[in-house]
Amino acid sequence: MQAYKTGQSFDELMREQRHPNMVELTRGVVDPTFVRFGIFRMMLKTMFEYCSKYKLSALTAPSNKSVINTYNKIEFPDSKRQFKFEPQDPEPAQLFIAYHELGQIDKIFESLKKLVEERQSRLILPLAPKT
Repeated sequence: MQAYKTGQSFDELMREQRHPNMVELTRGVVDPTFVRFGIFRMMLKTMFEYCSKYKLSALTAPSNKSVINTYNKIEFPDSKRQFKFEPQDPEPAQLFIAYHELGQIDKIFESLKKLVEERQSRLILPLAPKT
């Protein structure tokens, strides 16, 4: 794996980010039937709640544009480093890193709580009037 712009391998990038309490958020899959229900954000909220509770920092490297957009929306710090896991990958992955000791994990968690609450309030249907 070579970094898209810097020529560094993914392993070299990860060694630079070595941190005793760093976890990697690797994969999350939502059934296409449920994509518009905010399930991905709910999963993220749970992960960041866990990181906040146990004082963990987090990194991830998505290449999916909608995931990258979500991370930008919740202010997950973007390292501005891109790389391809494999040369034939259609899009480069983008490295995101959030440090607990800088308050970034808690900030992301609070942002996700608001987004999930807003989404859930729109999904709850009013009760039908009694007849």
